[in-house]
Amino acid sequence: MEDPKDEEFFPLLIDLDLGAFKALKDLGLCDKEKPPKDAPKEQKKKWLDDQVKVISQLHHQIKEALREINLEYLIPDIIHFEHLLCKVCRVLGRAPELYKRRLRSLGFHLPDPKK
Repeated sequence: MEDPKDEEFFPLLIDLDLGAFKALKDLGLCDKEKPPKDAPKEQKKKWLDDQVKVISQLHHQIKEALREINLEYLIPDIIHFEHLLCKVCRVLGRAPELYKRRLRSLGFHLPDPKK
């Protein structure tokens, strides 16, 4: 069975708006706000295309980085990439504060615990 293409899979990931997309928003890689429901269709499509492009670039950059160090088997397909993003969401939401402080010191934009 062939993996789904980025253009097929990532819009679904965005539409579900669960762990994987939440992680990308929490890391500051994707827009937190969708266009309003009454926004023009073209605006909604551009927003979606922009998000898909960001996610696709990240996916391919991670795969290439793993390939360069002979670890591409860690994320062999798009489903494993989505699963990784869900785990990132879990870490961002449930990790001990010590880990979160370390991630912030490395430049990651984590959700504000007071919100």
